Amino acid sequence: MGVENTYTLPLNGAPYVLGAFGVDANANNNTVILNKGVKIDFHTTPYMQSALGDNIFDERMTHVIGAITYNGNAKNNKVVIDGASLLVHGPSGAYSTSAATHLGGAFVDVNNNQSYEVSSNKVLINDLKLDLRVDTKNTPLAYNAILVGEIFGGKIIQGNAYKNTIDIKDLQTLLALNTNVEVKALLDFYAGVTNNGVANDNSISVNLKKPFEINSNFTGKNEFNLYGGVATKGANRNSIHINGDLTQGITVENHQDKIQIIAAQTLSSKANNNSINIKNSNIAMPLYLYGVSKASIDNKDYYASSAYANSIVLDNVKSGRNLTAIIEADEVVKNTINYNMVQSLSNASNIDKGSKIILRANENANNNTLNIKDYSSAASSNVYVINAKNESANNTFIFDNLALGTASDKREGEIVISAGIAKNTHDNYTHINNLNIDEYKNNSTIIIAASGVYSKNDKSYNNTLYLSGDTNIFNNTDIEVLAGSFLQTKEDNNFVSKALMHKNGTNNHLVLNTSIKANTINNFDHFSFILKDSAKAYLSTKEVINLSKDSSINIYTNNNVKNKSIILMQSEKGFVDVNNKHLNQEDLQSLLNFLVKNNKSLHKNIKAKAQKVKYTLSVSNDAKSIVVNLN
Repeated sequence: MGVENTYTLPLNGAPYVLGAFGVDANANNNTVILNKGVKIDFHTTPYMQSALGDNIFDERMTHVIGAITYNGNAKNNKVVIDGASLLVHGPSGAYSTSAATHLGGAFVDVNNNQSYEVSSNKVLINDLKLDLRVDTKNTPLAYNAILVGEIFGGKIIQGNAYKNTIDIKDLQTLLALNTNVEVKALLDFYAGVTNNGVANDNSISVNLKKPFEINSNFTGKNEFNLYGGVATKGANRNSIHINGDLTQGITVENHQDKIQIIAAQTLSSKANNNSINIKNSNIAMPLYLYGVSKASIDNKDYYASSAYANSIVLDNVKSGRNLTAIIEADEVVKNTINYNMVQSLSNASNIDKGSKIILRANENANNNTLNIKDYSSAASSNVYVINAKNESANNTFIFDNLALGTASDKREGEIVISAGIAKNTHDNYTHINNLNIDEYKNNSTIIIAASGVYSKNDKSYNNTLYLSGDTNIFNNTDIEVLAGSFLQTKEDNNFVSKALMHKNGTNNHLVLNTSIKANTINNFDHFSFILKDSAKAYLSTKEVINLSKDSSINIYTNNNVKNKSIILMQSEKGFVDVNNKHLNQEDLQSLLNFLVKNNKSLHKNIKAKAQKVKYTLSVSNDAKSIVVNLN
């Protein structure tokens, strides 16, 4: 079975270890148990990669499966590995070999155009070890063996995959017999997979006694992929849970190294309520998290029609290379990403791809939430954005204790933060409490904006940016743009971010409870200041600040700040009106006297105990500063 009759093979040809096999029959309630002392040979099996990047193996690979059936259902089948060894069997006269395996709870093949179901199947890996056998009398002086494996809870060619699980507790991925003889495992895990159907309620749980070990190898990469649900017609309520360290702390780098964790991937239909949860984990490889991921086939991208209420939660996680979290679909709505005590620390090398959080919608991205607490990143690219082609609205970014730096030897890099980038972006809210930015030089780009657009004709309105706490920015490091809206364009498949020409009448709102400097501050109609004793000048910029009769300057205190004069706003190039005319001291004072009558209330999410105070506004002699005088 599994070997074409044109082959002439010894006994290692396509061995199957099965709990049950059926044709035109259901296969239910079968179990394969591999206990301590069991060794399964895996002979050399050539493979190549598909258009999806997946490994394709010939029929000679070894299969360990709870049940296989053709044209039937497979339910409640199980594979339990409790101390067994997977032994890579290498030929003599060589210094390296690779072998492959399929290991799964159940597999359903279909060739009659009907749909079946693979459900409630399990793979339990309590203790799985590696070993090596080479067809020589003596131990080879040097040998590099790799076991490439696909481990799945339930897999079906046509039909649906429901409630399949993988539970991993102890899995050896590197065995060093001596300095020059090693066996490695590069594994992909799929909880539930269908080539034509729906994958719902599948899960992977990882709670390792010892973290995965990796090393350099002849494939040029170390890669692990974990998938919750993979489908063509919808993937919902799939989950991946990781508790504890995933990979060892010190690793040899290959430029293709990565761990991909994908809760849901579907070619069409909905991908809702999927989740990734990682807790108390050190991860020493580039880490890519996808709550919902596109699929790329033959250079064409396929997206879920909606990504609704998906979540990515990280608690006490350290990524030793870079960390990227993505949710992408046609409609991206009410998704959440929560980080608590997370570090992303890249080294100063060209393999770094940055640390990013990106929610990306082909149509609309609305009502999504990022809640990031005690987060630090040292990467050449720090990007935290929500992008949508058409509308991005009512999104919320909250950063509490944010520390950003660059891994570049030249101290170059980019920071981009924006809760809504689209043709029509509105009612987005960003709050950054305690912002810390390390040294950036030369061609660095730092942009913090309440919203973003793709062209000057796009719309941005009713967005709020709130900065509070203590702001610490390295000397001579400049925030390029602090804005109600900025411009993002695509050039040569790269996104370019820069300042957007100021527009009046946007109703965008800047709220400050801290001091901040930036080269360009624009596209705000309203400025609110929650004053405290420690601040000297709240808002400083090199370029002009735009004010109009529709603007407002609102003063609050959260303590008893009285009888003081404080610089609110200062610009090296002064202030201009709605017609872009520079305002002298008299004209600016006249405008301020009008603006004190205007009022803009604080955003409903601002919980600071702030109260309005009596004040007057005055202008410096050079008309480059606005001062508040508290009564």
